[in-house]
Amino acid sequence: MTGKISTGKWVRLACQRQLDDLERFRGKNSPYRFNPKLTDKQGRSFQPADNLGAFVERLPHVKGPLAGQPILLEPWQVFILSTVFGWVKSDGKRRFRRAYVEVPRGSGKSALSSAVALYMLAADGEGGAEVYSLATTRDQARKSYYAFRVKCLDDFSTNGFTGTPTPLDQPLANTASGVYQLHVFYGTNGGAPSLGYPSRTIYKPVAGTVVAAKNGVTISSGLSVDTTTGLITITPAPLITDAITAGCQFDIPCRFNSKIEVTAVDISLRDCHSFDLIERLNP
Repeated sequence: MTGKISTGKWVRLACQRQLDDLERFRGKNSPYRFNPKLTDKQGRSFQPADNLGAFVERLPHVKGPLAGQPILLEPWQVFILSTVFGWVKSDGKRRFRRAYVEVPRGSGKSALSSAVALYMLAADGEGGAEVYSLATTRDQARKSYYAFRVKCLDDFSTNGFTGTPTPLDQPLANTASGVYQLHVFYGTNGGAPSLGYPSRTIYKPVAGTVVAAKNGVTISSGLSVDTTTGLITITPAPLITDAITAGCQFDIPCRFNSKIEVTAVDISLRDCHSFDLIERLNP
């Protein structure tokens, strides 16, 4: 409230409310408490705001330049999450049942909402929890439920399942001028079946592992990779008669295909027992 950060009316009021509430709601007889030590159903103590923050920061980014790196909450995100989840009633139930968050495009709304949805689905201690996402279009609403990346430990490379990728591993098909889709073909050490070799379209290559060649010569410049689609772009565009090959490590896009039963083992550890995953063929 010092005026060092320029912001709007409603943000200032939210911050002032937080300061006023911290001053007003004190002592054991207060109707609300902020981030107190609570006890879960297994008798283990935890603090609600800290618990959520620790959960979110153990999740990775799944797309963009930060893909694979753990989420690091910004101060404004910590303020929102700690306010909504940190304030509880005397019985331990949350004070706030609704929250309205409005931030500019590109501020990480989908990543943050996805993390909160996952927490409330699997780590909030509510049996049979359900989470819904609403938006103006179906595609926008489903962003929080896109498939996540899974590394299959016996099939994650274009070179013999687990080998180091090389630029000559797999032939690529041209999808547009200079644009190629990563694939991996199976069983190529034997005769080709009548329907051709089984293959997998690689939608989620691991960043930094893609190598490619043109007519058997490694491409050292002008190669860009979209790690969210598996499309590579070569500049300048090769001729249609050029043979393009590539290799990489890859993850498999999956989604949950069964209910998740979660048991609290420790304040920062949950046991998910066993659950089914299914591969998304068109993520």
